[in-house]
Amino acid sequence: GASAFDQDLGWCVGDDVLQVGAFDNAPCEATSCGVTQGTCKPTPAPTAFDGKFYDSNIRTAVIAWASDATAAEATYGPISTWDTSGVTDMEGLFCAVDLDDDGWSDCLGSAAASFNEDISAWDTSGVTMMARMFYKASSFNQPLSGWQVDKVTNMNFMFSEASAFNQDIGDWA
Repeated sequence: GASAFDQDLGWCVGDDVLQVGAFDNAPCEATSCGVTQGTCKPTPAPTAFDGKFYDSNIRTAVIAWASDATAAEATYGPISTWDTSGVTDMEGLFCAVDLDDDGWSDCLGSAAASFNEDISAWDTSGVTMMARMFYKASSFNQPLSGWQVDKVTNMNFMFSEASAFNQDIGDWA
């Protein structure tokens, strides 16, 4: 037998695969050496945060921050220092409309109404979409004058009903 074989294979095989005695006398025989037979659910690969935000992870981080800012900060760092240079789509990011209301599933929801964090250092140089970004974010009033927005093609309703916002953005190009 395979008396030295002691590996966790992590295999998932169909019910039609015969494996009788495949691992006889192996140290891992009791666990079938990590072979699961039948319907298997794939184990998602771990997605370690690499310190940079992209369209694929920015919304997840903002939702996490809105749910538990302390826990999100432990994972992503302070929201004021997030590296957003890889993000192109910030549409609805802090939009205070409950998810799926008005068909806007990209909005943060009611938690955004109280959002008022300093995000002035965010790198927006690659962003093309900012529509509804602060829509109904009624508490937001932070300086954004340093944001580079020359690639943005859609700012529809960006500050609509963001009743507290009163910052100078006159130098936006």
